[in-house]
Amino acid sequence: MTSRTTPGGRPVAAPVAGHDLSPFQRATLAYPHRRFHAVVERRGAGAGDLLPAVLAALEAMPVLRCALLDRPGAREGRQQPQPSRHQLSPDGRGWRLTAGTLEVSVADLADGARLRLEVSGDPLFADRATVGLLLADIESRLAGRTGRTGRTGRWGDFFAVAARHRALLDAERLLAPERHGRTPRTQSTPSPALTALGLDGLTARGEGVRVEHRVAGPGADAFARLALEALLRRLTDDAPPLAELVDIRGLLGPVRQATPGPLTQAVPHVAGPRLEASARSELARRAREAAAGRPSVLRPALAEGSAVPLFLLDQGELAVPPGWQLLRWSELRAGAVLLRSVADPGGLRLSAESTNARTAVALRTLLAMWAALLTDMVAHPDRPLQLLSVLPSSELDSLATQLTTLREPAEDLCTRLARLADQDPAAPALRDGRQTLSRSDLLGRVGALAHELGGGAAGQVVAVLARPGAGLLAGYLAAMWRGAAFLPLSPDEPPAELAEAIRRSGATVLFAGPDAPHVAVPGRTAIVALDGGAAAQDPGRPTPVPARAAACLLRTPGASGGPEFVRIPRAGLDNHLRWAAEEILADHPPFPVLASALCDASLKQLLGPLYAGGATWVPTARPHERAAMVAELSTATGPLVLNCLPSYWSELLHEAEAQAPPLALSGVARLLLGGEAPGRALLQRTRQALPAAQIWNLYGPTEATGTASMGLLLPGQETHVGHGVAGAHVVVADALGNPLPPGVHGEVWLTGPGLSPGYLHPAADGAAFAELRLGQARVSAYRSGDLGVIGRSGQLQLDGRLDTRLEVSGRWIEPAGIEQLTEGLKGVRDALVVTDDRGREGVLRVFVVGEAEPTRVLGQLRQLLPAPLTPASVTVLAAFPRLASGKVDRAALLALTTGALV
Repeated sequence: MTSRTTPGGRPVAAPVAGHDLSPFQRATLAYPHRRFHAVVERRGAGAGDLLPAVLAALEAMPVLRCALLDRPGAREGRQQPQPSRHQLSPDGRGWRLTAGTLEVSVADLADGARLRLEVSGDPLFADRATVGLLLADIESRLAGRTGRTGRTGRWGDFFAVAARHRALLDAERLLAPERHGRTPRTQSTPSPALTALGLDGLTARGEGVRVEHRVAGPGADAFARLALEALLRRLTDDAPPLAELVDIRGLLGPVRQATPGPLTQAVPHVAGPRLEASARSELARRAREAAAGRPSVLRPALAEGSAVPLFLLDQGELAVPPGWQLLRWSELRAGAVLLRSVADPGGLRLSAESTNARTAVALRTLLAMWAALLTDMVAHPDRPLQLLSVLPSSELDSLATQLTTLREPAEDLCTRLARLADQDPAAPALRDGRQTLSRSDLLGRVGALAHELGGGAAGQVVAVLARPGAGLLAGYLAAMWRGAAFLPLSPDEPPAELAEAIRRSGATVLFAGPDAPHVAVPGRTAIVALDGGAAAQDPGRPTPVPARAAACLLRTPGASGGPEFVRIPRAGLDNHLRWAAEEILADHPPFPVLASALCDASLKQLLGPLYAGGATWVPTARPHERAAMVAELSTATGPLVLNCLPSYWSELLHEAEAQAPPLALSGVARLLLGGEAPGRALLQRTRQALPAAQIWNLYGPTEATGTASMGLLLPGQETHVGHGVAGAHVVVADALGNPLPPGVHGEVWLTGPGLSPGYLHPAADGAAFAELRLGQARVSAYRSGDLGVIGRSGQLQLDGRLDTRLEVSGRWIEPAGIEQLTEGLKGVRDALVVTDDRGREGVLRVFVVGEAEPTRVLGQLRQLLPAPLTPASVTVLAAFPRLASGKVDRAALLALTTGALV
C-alpha cells in the first residue's frame, strides 16, 4: 500500500492495490503496524496437553494462519493460509509455533501451562474478539468438547462475513460515508494541547507502553465514551480526533458473532458533543436520534482520504474462558493512542497504549484527566460538559487554598521613603547624569510638586511627561504622596497621541519636563513645569489611600486598536517593589534605568532601588544611543544587573563586540530579559560573551504589575519563565477558566496581589478579567492570551499567543518558531516574522538584523520549512524600528519590505 498522509503528517485511509477490501479492513489499514500481545495461564493442564489443542484450534481458523502478499509499491489483500509450524524452544520447557503473522508459545508451569500470543506486522487477520474465540476453542478441546472442527464448521466463515458486510452497505442498512452528512474534518496539524503532551509522531513502530488508571464507583460505557469525547473536544476545540473500535459481529446476526477474523471496525466520530449541554441531556439526545435511525456521532468506517484519528477507543476486555487467568495483554497500533475502558466490580479501569514508550507521562496525564472528568460527570450529570473539572477534587481544593492564601501586605512606598529619609536624609536617592540627589533633596522636590497639587488630589490622575530623571521621579512620587495616580507619558510620542491620552485618562494636572513637546490639553488640565527651580518644601506625611486605589495608569494595546489604561493598585505596586528589593536589589547593585517610562519594567527600575533603600541610576546616555550606553555601562562598578528587552540586549551586545577594541560588559552579573521571548541564538551569544552571568527570563503582562514569574535559564535547558514571584500564581487553564494539569497546553491565567482591578474604562475589560473555576470556589484572575504549559518541574513554558497564531494553508503556526529558526542561520542576529495582508492573499515576511544576504537566508528557509510556511521575502535591516515604549514597531516593518506584494 502506497503511504499517504495529510499535509500535517497524519496518515489517511487508503485502498489496497489488487483487492477490493471491505470497509473494516480498509479502516484497519489506516494504522499499518500493530502488535497484539497477550499472556494467559491455564491451571491443571501442562504444555503437552495444551499444544495439541492449540494446533487443532489454529487449523480450524485459517484466517489466523493467513499472510499478506507484499509487492513493491503495493500491498495486495490476497489472503494465503500458511501451515502451522512448531519446534522445541531452547529452554526445553515448551514449544513455539508460527502461523502466518501469529506466534504462539506454550510453556510448562508447576501446576499448569502459560500461553503467550503475539501478532505483529500485518493487521488484517486478527482482532481482540478473534483471540478470545481462539482461547475458547482451546478450552473446549481441552475439556473434550471437540465439536468445533473443520474450516467452516461451527465457526462463521470470515470471507462470507466480509461479503455480507459489503451487501449491508450496498443496501444502505449501514449508512455510507457520503450519506452521513459531512466527512470528518482532516486534522492537518495536531492541536497545541496534544503537541505539548507529546502525543504526535506516533506513526513509527517502537517498544510500546501501556498505562492504567482506576475510577472507583459505578461506571457506564456511555458515560466513559462521552467523558472522553468531551475531554478531547475541550483540548482541541474541534471535532475530537477520536475513533471507536466497534465489533461488527453484532450487526451481522447471532451466527456471525462466532466468526474469527478482523471484524473490529474503526468508526470515527464526525462531531464532538455539545459542550454547553449536560451529560444527561446529551445522552438522551443521542438515544432519541439512534432510535430514529439517525446516529449523530459515528460513521461506519474510515472514508478513503479522510484523516486517521489520533485516538482509538475500545470499550472491552480480552475474554478468557473460566479457569484461565489473564496476566497481561496489549494491542499497540502505530499512529494512534489506544484508549480502553473496562468495567469491573470496583468501577472502571482506564488504560492507554502507545507505540512510543516516551509518551508514558503524557498518557498518565490524559488518563487522569479522563478519570477526573468522568467522576465529575457521574456526580453532576446535569452540569454542562464545559464546566466539568479535569482535575480531581482534592487537587482543586489544594489549588484553591494556594490561590486564596493572602500574602502579608507590603509597606507603602511613600511611607517607606519618608521613614528612610528620617533615618538618613543625606543618603543618595538618585544618580541622574552628573548630579546626585539625596533623599532629602528628592523629597524636597516631591514636596514642591505636591504643593502644586493641593490637598484634594486623592483619586485624581496626574500625567507626567518627561524623560527618566529627577523630574519624572519627583512627579511620580508627588502624585502618590497626595493620593493621586500618575500617568507616564513620553516626549517621543506624537503630540496628538499625548493629547488623546490626557483627555481619555481624565488627568487634571500635567507635570511637563523641559524637553516635553507642546500638547493641547483640555481646559480642566493644569500644566506644572518639572524644571526643578521651585523651592523645596516638606511633603508632610503621605495621604493614606485604600490598598486598591490606583497608584498609576499604564497603557496597553486595547482590543479595539487604541490603548487601554491599566489601573495598577497601590498594594500591587508596593508588593511588586518589595519583591524587586528582596530578590534583585538586596545588595544594592548598579541597576540602570533602560526601559521607557511607558513600560511596566520602568517601575522596578525607577522605584525599586528607592524601595530597597538604595539610589535610582539614570544613565546619561539615552537608550537609542547604544554606543554611548555600552560605554557607560562598561564603567559601572560592582556586579551589574541589567533588565531590558531581549532585542535591545542583542543590540547592546553587538555594539560592545563591534567596538575596537571590544568593550567589556563583564561586569554584568545578572541579566533580566523580559517583554519578549529570548531566542536560542541570543542566549548562546550571551553565554559566550558573559559565561559567568546569570540569565533570567521574566514574564508578566502589565495587568499583573509587570513581572509575574521569573526563571533562571541554564545551558541545555528548554527556555522557560520559571515560577510565580511576588505572590503571583501562574495557572494554565482552558477558555472557561478550568485549570489544566501539568503537561497540558492551554492559556496562561494569572492571580495574586499584583493583579490589576481592571481597566480605567470598565467596558474595555471584556473577558480579560475573569474567574478561575476551582470546584465550588472562584478566584479572580487575568487571562493573558499567552499559550503555555507547566513542565514537569513546575516551570512555565510559553508557546506564543492566541492573537499572533497564523493559519497558513490549514496550519496553525506561531511566528516565534520561524523567528528562532531564522536566528540560527549564519549572519542573522535577530529575526521577526510579520504577516503581510496588503496583497491578494496574506503572506509571511521575515525581517532580520545582521550581515546576512537576503536571498541566501530565503533559500535556506525554503529548505528548512514546509512550503506553506516559507516567507515571501527576507529584508535585512541595520536595526529594528522601535516605538516610544522601546518595543519593536512591527507595523512599521512592512513599510521597509524589499519584496513585492503578492
